[in-house]
Amino acid sequence: MALEIMFVDALKRANPHLRFGGSKSIASCVHDMSAYTWLNDAIEDIIVYKSHEQGLIGKARRDLQDACRIISNMKSRRLYSFLGSVTLENDDDVDDVDVKAKEVMLQKEPELRSNDIVVKLVYAHCGSRKKNPLDAMYFFEKGSSDPVKFTEVSSHYQMPHKFQEAAIRVYCRDEAKTEAARRAFFAWSLETLGRSPRRDGSL
Repeated sequence: MALEIMFVDALKRANPHLRFGGSKSIASCVHDMSAYTWLNDAIEDIIVYKSHEQGLIGKARRDLQDACRIISNMKSRRLYSFLGSVTLENDDDVDDVDVKAKEVMLQKEPELRSNDIVVKLVYAHCGSRKKNPLDAMYFFEKGSSDPVKFTEVSSHYQMPHKFQEAAIRVYCRDEAKTEAARRAFFAWSLETLGRSPRRDGSL
């Protein structure tokens, strides 16, 4: 996920300074199919090439050089620091939990800035979010042509009771502030959820 966050950061930096066809930015290519076809794996190389063009000045120069630096870090595996993840056990915990967690973390460590940390709310489910995906499927028993629901032909103890899990994952963009961000995250988790985050990235 750190690579995904970094790639998005690089695209945001380069967004207003790259134009394809009649588009005014990378994001606006979605409205122009001829321009959209340029958005392939070569976009990283295009950003790096543009960042070294002569005549770049001001914000365009700074943004493209920042984007180039992020891409270089991605390729050399100097990724944003993963601070840990914590599973949310109750549905009530999920509402705006990523926003609230970030606010509390910033309060706990004054040296942290909003852009230093990334709080991601992630889900793992069976394809139908909180619903049992088998409820939308029919099966046939051997020797019968009548369709039945899976729950009608199986014992309830075989079925899980929960089909979706949510977790908070936190990353730090600034390596120098990793420990401060980790302290804030662990403190928030203990106070709010009553348990420490895991460091292995699992849900």
